[in-house]
This record gives sequence, C-alpha cells and structure tokens, in this order.
Amino acid sequence: MFNKHMPANKNNKTLWNKLVGTHAEFSMENRTFNSVGVLTLIMLFFFLLANVLVGLFKVVMVIGVLMLLQGYVLYLSRFRKKMQAGVIIYAVSSYLAIIVNFYLNSGINGPGLYFFFLTFPFLITITPRSRHLLWAVLHVFIAITLVLSQFLFPEWVPYTYKHLSERFVDIVLSYVITVLFIYYITIYLRNHYEYEKKLADRRAQSIEQQKLLLETALEERKAQEEKIKAKNEALMKIAHIQSHEMRGPVTSIMGIMNIIKEEGSNVPREYFIYLEEAVNELDRKIHEIVRQTKDL
Repeated sequence: MFNKHMPANKNNKTLWNKLVGTHAEFSMENRTFNSVGVLTLIMLFFFLLANVLVGLFKVVMVIGVLMLLQGYVLYLSRFRKKMQAGVIIYAVSSYLAIIVNFYLNSGINGPGLYFFFLTFPFLITITPRSRHLLWAVLHVFIAITLVLSQFLFPEWVPYTYKHLSERFVDIVLSYVITVLFIYYITIYLRNHYEYEKKLADRRAQSIEQQKLLLETALEERKAQEEKIKAKNEALMKIAHIQSHEMRGPVTSIMGIMNIIKEEGSNVPREYFIYLEEAVNELDRKIHEIVRQTKDL
C-alpha cells in the first residue's frame, strides 16, 4: 500500500518544488515567501467565492485585483528571483487591501482586522530582523487608525451585510482561513528547522568521523616515526661499531702481519695467539652487526 502511494507523493512534491523552488535554489525565507504566495492565491480564491456568496461584489473586485498582484509577486520571487521587490509589493498591496476591505466590508463588524494576523507573522518570517519593528509599528498604527476612523466617522464604514447569516459566514470563514494560514507558517518553519537540524547533525557526524580518521592517521604517523627513530639509532650504533670497535681488531691483525713479514719464520708462537684473538674479536663484531641489521 505504501509503494502504491509513492508515485503520487513524489509527483506532488515535484509540483510543489516547481511552484516554490528547491532547497538548492532558494533560501528558507525565499521558499517560505514563495509557498505562502501560492497559498495566498488559493486563500484569495476562497475569499472571492465567499464574498460572491454573500453578495459583496465590490470586495470581490478588490480580491480579484489582489490575486493579480499576488500572481505577479510570486512570478518576481520564484521565476525572476527578485524576492525583495516582491516583498515590498506584497507589503504595500496587503496594507492597501486591508484598508479597502475594512471600509468596504463593515469595518470592525466584519473580518477586516483578522487580515492583520495574516500579514504580520508572514512579514516577520521572511524579512530581516532589522525590519521587524517597522512591520509591528505599521500594523499597530494602521489598525488603530482604522478603528478610530470608524469610531469618529461611522458614516465612512457602512454596514454591508443584509442578513446576520452573511456576517456569520464571512467572519467564520475568515477566522478559519487565518488560523490555517498561521498554522501553515508555523509548521513550515518547524519542518525547516528540523531539516536544518538534521543537516547540522550530519555535518557534526562527518566532522567527528574526520576527526577520528585524523587521530588515527596521527597515531600511525607517530608509530612510524618511532620505528624510523629506532632504525636510525640502530644504524648509528652499527656505524659506531664499524668506525670504532672494529678498528681495534683490524689494527691488531695488521700489526701482527707486519711483524710476521719482518721476522719471517722466526715469529714467536704468541704472535699467532694474538692474531687468532684479533680474528675472533673481528668475527664477533661482524656477527653483532649482522644481528642488529636483522632487527631493522
């Protein structure tokens, strides 16, 4: 059963990556902006249908314009890779849409203020920390200004619902969409955090493995250096034997040979004993050199 659903899931993932981009192409902020852009188009479409059902055709026209703007913003960010321009257009169009919707859709009696909760967390998510205060101030200022304008000039904000059921449907639908939108952003960020955490864990494991390999290589190199050092010491000892200790027996043999040459057949027997001792000493030294050479 699992394998049966795999092709569909893979195709859905491929389609989604085509719409919002892959991790290799875009940053987390850019992918979030693109994905929310796609969802915003879907959300606006449902808002459009809801307002058609309740007969708010002026609002329908505004939503239609917003859908065109959102499509252009998505095009800039996803295909032209101009996210910053898209963010500016999105922010300006969102504020204008909130203001227009507030006055066309019954003000505080409608769902207009909900839309602040749509735009604020989104802008906070996709923009640098240095701009967060700007978005917070703008959201608070615009919301308070709209509410005060309705309080001071109620005639500016007509009540547009013909029946209580229309207001109920509009507010409930707007609330549900707002909650789902915030939920999606939260889940998206959490998934991205988990994805980045897995990458960090893999990097840490890779670094740890490289560290172990390096430590092993250093230990092997140290052991090799110890072997080379031991061989060098053995060679130095052999050189010392060759240059000093073997020189004594050789000198003795050469001296005795000179005496034998000078005295001819009248050589005392003890000279031959000295010669034999020198030869034996030389033989012993040679065997010692051979033994030490085998250890190298």
